[in-house]
Amino acid sequence: MRPLLPSSLFLLLLAAGAEGAYPAAAGNEPAPAGARAVGLANAAATVADSWALTNNIGALGWLTQSSIGVYGDSRFGVSAFRTGALAAAAPIRAGRSGVGGLDVARFGDEIYSETRAGVGYAYRQGPFSLGVKADMWQVATEGLQSRRAVVVSAGGLVQLRPKLWLGAYGYNLNQAIINSNTKERLPTLLKGGLSYRPGDKLAVNLEVHKNVDLPAAVVGGLEYQPHPAVAARVGFNALTEAFNFGLGAQARGFRIDYALGSQSRLGLSHHAGLTYTFGPTAAPAAGSSTPAPAK
Repeated sequence: MRPLLPSSLFLLLLAAGAEGAYPAAAGNEPAPAGARAVGLANAAATVADSWALTNNIGALGWLTQSSIGVYGDSRFGVSAFRTGALAAAAPIRAGRSGVGGLDVARFGDEIYSETRAGVGYAYRQGPFSLGVKADMWQVATEGLQSRRAVVVSAGGLVQLRPKLWLGAYGYNLNQAIINSNTKERLPTLLKGGLSYRPGDKLAVNLEVHKNVDLPAAVVGGLEYQPHPAVAARVGFNALTEAFNFGLGAQARGFRIDYALGSQSRLGLSHHAGLTYTFGPTAAPAAGSSTPAPAK
C-alpha cells in the first residue's frame, strides 16, 4: 500500500524506515508508542503498561493500577516526523471486570498528518488475557480531502511458565479502506513473541513483526533493572539492522523514559515519555498468583 504523501516526504519516510520495527515507508501504521517500547525496538507485545493500548491491547489485561502517560519524539530534526501521544487506562471494578483505556496520537505537520484516537478493553482470567480495540484514523494531506477509517485490533498475553510469557497482536484485522475511490487499505500488521524473565531485574524479549505487504522483521529487546527505580534498555531490528537504546527512572508513581535511535543517512531521533501510575492495586486474577509481566 502507498500512502497519500507528497513524493519528497514519501522518499524521506522510506529512508527513515530503517530505524523502527515497522518500516515507515508502509505509511499509516501506528508508530511504536511509549519511549520504553522504542528503547526495546518495539519488542513490546508482552509489556503490560498503558502503552499496551497501541503495542498489544491483550497485554492491557495485566494492568493492576490506573495509569496515564504522554509521549513525544523528534526524528532527525525534521518537524514533519514528530509524533505526540497520550494514553490512559484503568482496571474496572478493581480489575474484576477487566481493564479499559483510550489513547490519541498525531504524526506529521500541516502538510501531511496522521491522527488516531482509540478505545480498548482487555480481560484477564488466570494466566490468559485477551483484548480488543477500535481506532478512528484520519489522514490529511494539504490540498486534498482528508480520509478516515475505523480499524479493529485484537491481541492476547499468556503466562506459559513462571518465567516465560507469550504475546500476540493483530492490527487492522478488518482491513479498513482509507480511500474509497482507489480501494486503498490501511496496512494489516501481525506480531508475536516471547519474553523470558529469569528474575525481577531482567527481561529478554524476542518477537516477529509482519506487515502483510512487507518482509517479516525479527526484533529483540533487553531491559535490565539494577535497582527497582532504574532501568536500561537496548533493542535491535534484524530486518533494518537498527539498534535503539533507552533509559528509565521511576519514583512516587512517576516513570520517566528516554530512548535514542540512530539512522546513518538521517541522524539521531529522540523519544521521551512520562507515565503516572496511581490508585489501588487490583487483586490478582483467579488462578494466578504471579504478578504482571511489567510494572
